[in-house]
Amino acid sequence: MIFVDEGLWRLGCVTDGRAQVLPIASPDDADIPAKVQLVAEQIAEQGEPGPVVLALPSHWCLSATIDTHELSRSNRRQAMRYLLEEHLPISAEDSVADFIERQGVALGVAIELERLRPIVEAFQELGIPVQAICPSALLACSGLIEQHREAAAVAIQSREGIDLVEIQRGCASRWWCLSDASELRDRLTQLGATLGEEAGQLVTLDVSEPMDALNNLSATSADASDVNADQLATLQAEQVLAGGASAWIDLRRDALQAPERYQLFQKQFGIVAAAITFFLVCVIGTTYWRGEQYKAYADQKVSEQIGVFKSAMPGQRVPSSIISRLQSEQRRLAGISGQSGSDRSEGVNAMQPTSALTQMHTVLTAWPNSLRYRISDLTIEPNLVRINGQAADSVIPEKLAAALRATGAYQVDPPNTRALSEFGFTFGFIARPAPRNDEQTALSTEPGL
Repeated sequence: MIFVDEGLWRLGCVTDGRAQVLPIASPDDADIPAKVQLVAEQIAEQGEPGPVVLALPSHWCLSATIDTHELSRSNRRQAMRYLLEEHLPISAEDSVADFIERQGVALGVAIELERLRPIVEAFQELGIPVQAICPSALLACSGLIEQHREAAAVAIQSREGIDLVEIQRGCASRWWCLSDASELRDRLTQLGATLGEEAGQLVTLDVSEPMDALNNLSATSADASDVNADQLATLQAEQVLAGGASAWIDLRRDALQAPERYQLFQKQFGIVAAAITFFLVCVIGTTYWRGEQYKAYADQKVSEQIGVFKSAMPGQRVPSSIISRLQSEQRRLAGISGQSGSDRSEGVNAMQPTSALTQMHTVLTAWPNSLRYRISDLTIEPNLVRINGQAADSVIPEKLAAALRATGAYQVDPPNTRALSEFGFTFGFIARPAPRNDEQTALSTEPGL
């Protein structure tokens, strides 16, 4: 925990369950970034840096009690801020505030925004997250209440004076910063009269003058607890950082709200984003370069096709599809030479074989899903598909062959089946690509046939 003030800052830390508060020596003319740098160095000496709590002096804070009975649930917090503004010398826009609400009454604590903003930003620049911003007196008071749950009021001596906190239902309901013991007695007299006959207990810490019973407030000193107010506040701040307790008042909100987790690593994210952008530029550039290479290679092959066509068929105009023109010429020559239809189709198919993936897709999608069988071997060649498998029924292989014939893409031989010794049958059959309809039509319409 960092105790901030106009003058000497202090560092509160907990080691082996014991709190200690160390002064942070700095020049008198040191600005806030210089003080924060000294704090960071002191934290590094104590161990691994982590989140911190900023502890505020009481004279920095402004407090008032407001009535919240008539407030609606929607925008309740904003309405409470404007109600608190009526009791403060600063506007709601220029301050940051937090509230403790109990049974229609709320204690509001506010602080001038520009007093805290430079401190929070300086810690954030050094990568030290500020988890909470709490008045030091209220932190110490919450620690005392854990030990004295019957307390109706708590008085704590500080460097600036005496903090008096009224307690209701184990939480602060009103807070005064008093200058001396006489002012404390006057306020206690009024408080005792307000509370009535069963006023309760007054717990004091570090108060120099003894407090006698005042209007049914029985005074109990907590000085024997072997910790002072700063150490008690430090112990309570440790529980806040560990998540074991929540601060009564936390001013790390509104304009001073902690950034999202990713914003703490904004610089690192920027470096990563730049690296990803550079990588993508390299990938896009490489892809474009390879595309240009492939385009040049394709243009070269087209030029070679044109050269072959001109040498094979001089004097003729180069068609848009050289391969189709050569296939047509091949079919014409095959018809003139008297080749059979199957020979001509095999020649055409050999010139333009079907992709093995296309054939496998045709075979697998042709078979019905209702049959149960197992394919142990599927061999795909340019002009041959060989299928071997197992089935529980001897009729299934014939159904598979018939389904493949129905596609019109294959001429399928009758299946060969053989019964297994234990159960089921093995089968195998061969499918050959059928002549294409467009090729047959082309053959029948060629001149001279």
